[in-house]
Amino acid sequence: MKCIHYIAFCLIGLLAISCKSKEQVVPDSIRYEFINYLIHSNERIDLTGWKFMADRDTANWEFNKVDSKVFIEVFSDIEGFTKVDAAFMYKQCDELVDFTFSATEIKDRVIISTRKWKGYSHEKYWDKIHEEYNTNKYFSLSMPLFSKDYLKVIIIVCDYDSNYGKRLGSYIYEKVDGKWTYLKQLNYED
Repeated sequence: MKCIHYIAFCLIGLLAISCKSKEQVVPDSIRYEFINYLIHSNERIDLTGWKFMADRDTANWEFNKVDSKVFIEVFSDIEGFTKVDAAFMYKQCDELVDFTFSATEIKDRVIISTRKWKGYSHEKYWDKIHEEYNTNKYFSLSMPLFSKDYLKVIIIVCDYDSNYGKRLGSYIYEKVDGKWTYLKQLNYED
């Protein structure tokens, strides 16, 4: 009888653990394959000279707070994306709040932890970045949002320089014959 109780206890424990964890919409392998391509290629966006990368999207896109109907309508209007793609992308937005890039998955970049200085003034923030990492510039990437078939992706790239401010752009890439290629730029702010 003790054995049956033990098995039941273990099954309930496993069920409780599985209910608490969020299901990841896009596998990390797909996400990091694209991110590492973007960082190391100089096709359209040249990040090859940028050594430091933020651990998260520092532009703070809060797509997860946008109404799903509005999100789907806007993103399905982008050439090459369907309503099914947009709905799938919206589902990915649930992960935005907690998403950070893994230093073990990013090749050849130093990952800067930016959350610990949130709320500091501009000057104090950059003093802390310089003190800990000895740099006055870094880039951040949004969590990439993939189409349902994982063959198209939208990403926001932002680079920061303590002397010049920030530049921001959103881009679409497409996987053709197994390789990521630049498709188009949606916007750019300097």
